[in-house]
Amino acid sequence: MLRALLHHYHCQITMSKEAIQAISRLSQIKALFKPKPLSQHSFRLPDSSNVLFWVTQDAIDIQIDNVAFVSLRSLNRKHPPAPIGCVEPRLNVPVAVIQLVSPQNLPLEERRVWAALYTLFINRTVSRAILNIAPTIPNAPEIRRYLLESGLGGSRRDLVDPNDLVISRFAFWQGAGAPQGGGWLNPTGKAFMSNTPFPFIPTSTRQPTVIASHPLRPPKPKAGDIIYRRYIHTVQKVVSFVALDIDDEVHFQCFHKWSNLDRVNSAWKEAGSEDQHLAYLQERVKDPHSISIIGYWDDCPFGYFEVYWVKEDHTNTFGGTSLDYDRGCHVLVGDDDFRGFEYRLGWTTSIAHLMFLWDPRTTRLVNEPSVESPIVLMSTLSTGFSVEKEFDFPHKRSAYLTITRERFLQLPLLQ
Repeated sequence: MLRALLHHYHCQITMSKEAIQAISRLSQIKALFKPKPLSQHSFRLPDSSNVLFWVTQDAIDIQIDNVAFVSLRSLNRKHPPAPIGCVEPRLNVPVAVIQLVSPQNLPLEERRVWAALYTLFINRTVSRAILNIAPTIPNAPEIRRYLLESGLGGSRRDLVDPNDLVISRFAFWQGAGAPQGGGWLNPTGKAFMSNTPFPFIPTSTRQPTVIASHPLRPPKPKAGDIIYRRYIHTVQKVVSFVALDIDDEVHFQCFHKWSNLDRVNSAWKEAGSEDQHLAYLQERVKDPHSISIIGYWDDCPFGYFEVYWVKEDHTNTFGGTSLDYDRGCHVLVGDDDFRGFEYRLGWTTSIAHLMFLWDPRTTRLVNEPSVESPIVLMSTLSTGFSVEKEFDFPHKRSAYLTITRERFLQLPLLQ
């Protein structure tokens, strides 16, 4: 099926080395959707705290910064998936019940409860579970209130134990319950980000290639602010996105160097002098519909990103059908040390995660790769995007790819 799809997009897979390499990655992509435990037993929280965990058949014991603090233990009972069951009995799969325990019967801070659920969702590809809050935890009522009020946990009338709550990975990966200044978005707490969405204020944009009405967009992050951070266990590194600072010599020289690489210029087409690149970036900084970002693996810059609002972008003019809060992203990966399947999967899922976290009204992401770029097309499809149609820009023919918030968060891509 994939071979036929790539052939439809004019990719000569029998003659293209890149396409053959893309086909060989199918087994890796399929493996993403198979439940499996992590091979390592540690990861880092967005605030850089180190988490160690030990997995046994019926428990996960967790430490944060070498301090024992919580366990998740499987209880010997199951729960029906819904109060009314399923129309098809064979689909009526019981939901596991997991108990949150404080081994020393000490109170648990919200930050530690969130870290425990983080450990659960990266270690087991469950979509939801029943969390039983052990009554021996001194602040169990406060934990229950925190989970309910944040949306991380939910109550149901059919729950037989008053200490039970339903938890879901869908809510967790949307940032529900994340500690202030300790979640993936704004991990240092230094950037100003409102707890409520930016108000809806109608406005419009008129440019040579864009005439559109759309909501007023919030101010851009401050140059140099860390916008997003997440540990990627497959490469055992932290990916982070930092708002471009054109006065930062590292940021500017990276963009200048990367843009002049033949590999990058063949697609990006912005090779030029330092003066040309300075003018280019200054225009991007002034553009209210686009946010320029430098991506890092640990402390090493690896790529440049432009996250944009689709409604006032030329993608909407030529591709059409965009919604008010649709977002898209243009990317160049400059550092050859961070190319390859695992790295690409790490940053593609992270930049998509960032765009969905930035505004809860963003329900769809858009991508428009050239139909003549089999590797880019293949990689984008492997992260859950689907092809809506083909369309023409003045400079290329593109596939109009989309992914909804619901689909992105249901797939086991964030681990």
